[in-house]
Amino acid sequence: LGIALGYDRSLLGIDAIGIMGTMSDGKFEEKTGGENPVTMKSLGVGVYATEQIGRVNLQAVGQIAKVDHSSYREIEFDEYVSEVSGTWDGMTTAASLLASTEFGSGAFRMTPSIGLDYFKLDQDGYSETASNGLNLWVSDASTDRVTADAGIGFAYVWREGADSSRTGPAYTSYNNSNRYRPMVRAGLDIGYRSTLSSTPYEVDAGFVGYEDRFTLSATEVFEDAATVGLSLLAGSELLKIRFGVDGEFSTDSTALTANAAVKLRF
Repeated sequence: LGIALGYDRSLLGIDAIGIMGTMSDGKFEEKTGGENPVTMKSLGVGVYATEQIGRVNLQAVGQIAKVDHSSYREIEFDEYVSEVSGTWDGMTTAASLLASTEFGSGAFRMTPSIGLDYFKLDQDGYSETASNGLNLWVSDASTDRVTADAGIGFAYVWREGADSSRTGPAYTSYNNSNRYRPMVRAGLDIGYRSTLSSTPYEVDAGFVGYEDRFTLSATEVFEDAATVGLSLLAGSELLKIRFGVDGEFSTDSTALTANAAVKLRF
């Protein structure tokens, strides 16, 4: 669950430059057996800009966010039983650049796009608390990733009055005659994401009160992946409600997500 607020205006000859604030709160379940919930809260600030150059729309976004995690694990291994909890903080840095255009002036639209994304997580060190007193400590850690993606979107757009106003990401129709008119947009997005560079997640760890230490490394690696998304958007230029399902498919993993969003424009 999250919320984002932004304010933008035309500035320095650029169509729109804005600032934004974001807040999110989520709970996840680790599929490792037993009850293993992880909760995450984040609070971020960022800047964004968009510029229309001919038929090409450019969008850039940069954001930093403070993240707080808490976890709980039930561990059972033969006669070893323990309940473990922990909290840790961190900072994320993210930036993206997207170029897109739209073809089609009727109900059917096609939107090719290319993009570049950067993400970095800096995690503070922390110690867990175990019910049997065997407390694990974990060092600071940092991981980052740079990806490039290319894709194409197909959409069917209905707008009251059946005019040819473009409504895709490369065009805006925000004026007095259009802002209250209802519209519906159904979309299919197909793409491919390639990892250009990455730093795997790796930490030093040990048990409080013991001298021995060891290294923990993430078993998952960043892979190239095919992406597919389905979405349905309804509303007007002032209010939009969107439902979507996204899939990411790589050689060793598959990820499916569902999302819903409400967007207000003032």
